[in-house]
Amino acid sequence: MFVIVVYLVIEVFTKWNEVKPSVYCVEKSYIDNDYVVTGVALRDETLINSTDSGYINYYIRSGDRVGKNAIVYTVDETGSVYDYLAEKAGDDVKLAASDYTNIKSRIAAFRGAYSDDRFITVYSFKYDLSNMVLEMSNDVLIEKATSGNNEISGTFKSVSSDSSGVICYYEDGYENVTPQSITKSQFDENAYKKNSLKTGDIINTGVPVYKLINSEEWNIVAPVTEGIIHDLKDTDVVTIQINNMDYDVDCNYSIYKIGDEDYINISLNKLMVDFIEERFVEVRIKQPKSNGLKIPVSSITTLEVNKFPQGFLTAGENSTTKNKVLKRKFDEAGNVTTELVSVNIIMSDEAYVYISKSDFDPNDIIVKPDSDETFRIGDGVHKLTGVYSANKGTAEFKIIEKINETDEFCVVKEGLDYSIAPFDYILLDGEGATEGQILY
Repeated sequence: MFVIVVYLVIEVFTKWNEVKPSVYCVEKSYIDNDYVVTGVALRDETLINSTDSGYINYYIRSGDRVGKNAIVYTVDETGSVYDYLAEKAGDDVKLAASDYTNIKSRIAAFRGAYSDDRFITVYSFKYDLSNMVLEMSNDVLIEKATSGNNEISGTFKSVSSDSSGVICYYEDGYENVTPQSITKSQFDENAYKKNSLKTGDIINTGVPVYKLINSEEWNIVAPVTEGIIHDLKDTDVVTIQINNMDYDVDCNYSIYKIGDEDYINISLNKLMVDFIEERFVEVRIKQPKSNGLKIPVSSITTLEVNKFPQGFLTAGENSTTKNKVLKRKFDEAGNVTTELVSVNIIMSDEAYVYISKSDFDPNDIIVKPDSDETFRIGDGVHKLTGVYSANKGTAEFKIIEKINETDEFCVVKEGLDYSIAPFDYILLDGEGATEGQILY
């Protein structure tokens, strides 16, 4: 009696401390198949050099369009206006309401596109915003300096644009780069240098003072993988999203090689001004979503099974369910006979039946009904991919067919025979389970 009590206590204690396996409830979901690449924005850009020496005061803001023969800047040959600006630099400058709106809009756009993976863009944004505020402030101060002051006004020389286009005020060495001439090293953001043309210093003749964008047509070039090339091969148009903007754009594109590298060249005829200050842009190449059943990648495992041709499966007498085979055996006299044996079908397709390896010995022979044809079970070893269902308290292997996956989750096809369904419970750790394992 004492021994029985001790045994029961040990069993209760063991069960109490037994770690229950973690399970996951299968749910319908999807995975985005979008590709995200970092591209280089290439435009029809021309650096315009100064024809005179002196202090430059700009009249056109970055991103604004200028017409032919419109005044872009003035050269302050004596520095009179420059001295006035320096003197008043610490004074409060009251900007227009539209100026504050523009600043807020630029900050909001940057916040929407920001990613920790591209922290380097913070420095470019700081530069762009500083220049933007400087332009606005200088506009106010220059107007005060020249208004009604003929002596100061006379030191100005106005310089006009020879052609129409969009103005910006930086150089970075990419002005003459084309989709065909770009090199692998030019995609290195860490080596990228962006220099402001608005230095506040005296400008010598023949140095760049602004940049003119001559066309609304521009390109984004990015390196691509074989996966992207494969998924785009049946279409001439790609849908993209730039820097997490709120809407998609349909664009023509081409895939080409430079050396051993594959590139996508996306052609656009709008939005150029929106990204005029950006050389590197994040492009999301949109693809259809993968819909199905969402499961953790950790649940997925493989199971080694035996398979045999469909023709060996039979229902036996008084049954219509084909879940048995004729197993060959020998009677006491050594004569060859057969017995009807049930099998644990894990999966079945048009050609084969897949069963648990525990059902048979590898040397067992099965016989095809109404035939002399035989099959040795050990000749049909196969591996299936799947998960372990936990619905019935024991681990039951279920096959899956992957549609797409990320690092943590996988979307699998819904509605397969011998597979999982919505709201099924599966083991979170597939590798640590075995077929038929008691779970709870």
